[in-house]
Amino acid sequence: MIDELKSLGVSISIDYFGAGMSSLSYLKQFPVDVLKLDPGLISNLPRDHEDAAIVSAIIRLASDLHIKVVA
Repeated sequence: MIDELKSLGVSISIDYFGAGMSSLSYLKQFPVDVLKLDPGLISNLPRDHEDAAIVSAIIRLASDLHIKVVA
């Protein structure tokens, strides 16, 4: 069904990526176009070095997979 929607021009986004039930395996299972980062990950940037490392890794991964990132 997702492939049919994509063929119609619908973009697939994952909201709140990096929190709760979001999983890296979704990036392989689904034809994702956009990752919308969890606000909790970006609210403490640049003060929280751990959050900065996680966000940086997500951005690099998304770039390699040709996925847009929204923060």
